[in-house]
Amino acid sequence: MNIHVYILKLKSGRLYVGQSTDPRRRFFEHQSGTGANICKHDRPMEIIFSQDLGTEDQKIALYFEDWVTICMKRKFQSSQVTGGAYCNDQYLWVNNEWLMAEIYRLNEWFSRLSNSRPGVDINEAIISFINWSDPIGTKLK
Repeated sequence: MNIHVYILKLKSGRLYVGQSTDPRRRFFEHQSGTGANICKHDRPMEIIFSQDLGTEDQKIALYFEDWVTICMKRKFQSSQVTGGAYCNDQYLWVNNEWLMAEIYRLNEWFSRLSNSRPGVDINEAIISFINWSDPIGTKLK
């Protein structure tokens, strides 16, 4: 089964980025308190974004989840977004320079990936996320 990256809107208004082969099932796990730690204290209200990555490759999914998390942290106040490798409290308040360096690092990884794994193309997922997130300010109010 292909892996999806999803974004949940939590009760507090914060956003949580995750990945799963079944985002709806995972959403209900988060709601019941058996998912990520943050969702045990700040329950998810809805899935606001879900993208099929077109692959079962866990490494690609983890990097894409991190990329989406960092892009969302840059778009909003850093403390309002969590997910992937950035769930730790040390990533609550990070500056824009650090976020840009992380985006650059992940973009480099995606570039190397597309050259090293024939048949794996996540460009459609990246474009879909960018198109979705561009007007996101109005979707979250």
